Amino acid sequence: MRILAAPRGITDDGSTAAAARPEPVSGLPSPVTTAAGGMKMARVDALFQFLVEQQGYELLLPSDDYCCLVGPSGSQILNRVLGAGELEELVAEVLPDALRPAWTSGEAASFVRRTDAGEFAVRAARTPQGPQVTLARTPLDHLERLVLRARDAGASDLVLGEGVPAFWRRGGKLERVAEGTALPVGALTSFLAATTNPHQPGRSVLAVGAAGRVRCAILPAEDSLVATLHLLPDAVAPLDGLPPAFHDVLSEREGLILACALPGQGLTRLLGGLLATIAQEADAHVVWIEALAETPAPDGQALVTRYTPAPARMRCDAIRDALAVGARVLFTDALPDAAALLAALDAAQSGCLVIAGCSARSVATAVDVLTHLMPAEQRDEVRRRLARTLIGAVAQVLCPGTSGDLVPAREVLVSTSASEVAIHGGHLDELSAGIHAVGFSLDDALLRLVLEGKVDPAVAAAHAQDRSRFRDAVAARAQRELGRTSKREG
Repeated sequence: MRILAAPRGITDDGSTAAAARPEPVSGLPSPVTTAAGGMKMARVDALFQFLVEQQGYELLLPSDDYCCLVGPSGSQILNRVLGAGELEELVAEVLPDALRPAWTSGEAASFVRRTDAGEFAVRAARTPQGPQVTLARTPLDHLERLVLRARDAGASDLVLGEGVPAFWRRGGKLERVAEGTALPVGALTSFLAATTNPHQPGRSVLAVGAAGRVRCAILPAEDSLVATLHLLPDAVAPLDGLPPAFHDVLSEREGLILACALPGQGLTRLLGGLLATIAQEADAHVVWIEALAETPAPDGQALVTRYTPAPARMRCDAIRDALAVGARVLFTDALPDAAALLAALDAAQSGCLVIAGCSARSVATAVDVLTHLMPAEQRDEVRRRLARTLIGAVAQVLCPGTSGDLVPAREVLVSTSASEVAIHGGHLDELSAGIHAVGFSLDDALLRLVLEGKVDPAVAAAHAQDRSRFRDAVAARAQRELGRTSKREG
């Protein structure tokens, strides 16, 4: 359709003037038909869809005057005039029954309508010329489309501000989203205000219509705000590639298993994958404790109870709450303090399998972090209890893959007598004995990803624990493959 450059009635000096009447051409979908029954709902959807396709914010439909599209670049006059009768039919068709008496008596009407085209706010008012209707995309509609677009693009996060271009994170890199993705000023604040306080920093889990759930982190600025939306999965799948010995650990009746990753390295999804694995394999009552309800319920034969304690509830008390209802398997997304660690150890030594999240890059670092939650005079005793209770651990890092996505590399520990001695004595560098026993050190996992073509050798080397040895291992494997190829060709 043809769109004029300047809005009607605005001159260079700011005075009011009549707009030149353009030649009527097709473009804006007609809101009415001559068919029996008046306006077809598909026509209303067409008006909404037109607004979205034009990347507009509002569509103004006055009686017997040019329609106007409001968008990121301002107002633009459309070469279409709707009569008062057409708009009366439009209002009559879309107006909710509860608002009809007020509209008939001359009052304005405002309501939200959701169609296949999206969610829109409709405002109708009477003027001396006849009805005037405004169709505006709601804040939810703007966010919903943007989150859906991010999911389709394989992004993990969206970074949004008021009236500024959107950014998303793909493959671990922050990228500016293509043109036309700036939210209208006020849209982000209005959306957040419906479920949380946009003026207080913090995190919460929000539903964004058909786009699913996101974890939202808010940082208020002096005159605006910034929000990062982490896209949460619709479902969790069991972890693949775990060694059989670790599956045996997951079937144990009691003990402690650690799931480790640094912030941004997929700890929540790692825990969710372990939850899905156990739910699929075990017929048990599983209690899942997390600060935010991020992880979707897994499929399987286990009874899974999600427990999101109140902010004032100590994690140690939440662990005891789970034991009180007879949990056989207990997940906790964190052990934030000494009291929580001791409660988890008590549970793991009294007939419960405890799987706990820990912010650490490796298994050895996680054990060290947990030990240092305790006062110095109690650390030897906690090391002794950890050595006896820890039956396995998995630590994860995310590497940019050759296909552009993030690929997990996992270090897996299955406890052995050697690893127990190492933990008890505080010799965490010797934990590798238990890790190499199942052949799943982080460098082993990275090497497999390189050989499978999923990660570039240089990228993998940057994440390796011993970079020099890792490069030598890659070179040796490449040399062996070259030798096998030469023999076959010979």
